[in-house]
Amino acid sequence: MVEKFLLCSLTFVSLIGWGAFGALIARTTPETFVARLFFFAILFVSASFTCSSLAYYLTLRIANLNRREGRLRLSILLGIPPAAATVAAMWLQSLRALGLVSGLILLGAALVAELIMSVSGRRNSDIRRIQETSD
Repeated sequence: MVEKFLLCSLTFVSLIGWGAFGALIARTTPETFVARLFFFAILFVSASFTCSSLAYYLTLRIANLNRREGRLRLSILLGIPPAAATVAAMWLQSLRALGLVSGLILLGAALVAELIMSVSGRRNSDIRRIQETSD
């Protein structure tokens, strides 16, 4: 019940973030530093919440996790690396520095971060489950 509420709020914040992102693009110019800072911050928040929602549904459908605890935390951890890679790619493109080599390096770094987040998230939930059963 709590997890469903948190998932709905995660999706709601994602939609609010994309709305704010669209409003920022429509109403500001990218020449000022503050506008660029808000652009990348809102992009990161929106992309991370969207990727976290997608990761939740994918782990629910594909991974077939029987235990309910830790799945939302794991999906939030899995949503951060693609969002960070998106923001980094947009930042490199704004500097006109995004090319094939830098894009492949960025993709490799995002995949390594995704793997680390996945392993650490599952390991921590397994440790917590073992501690609960021993008590």
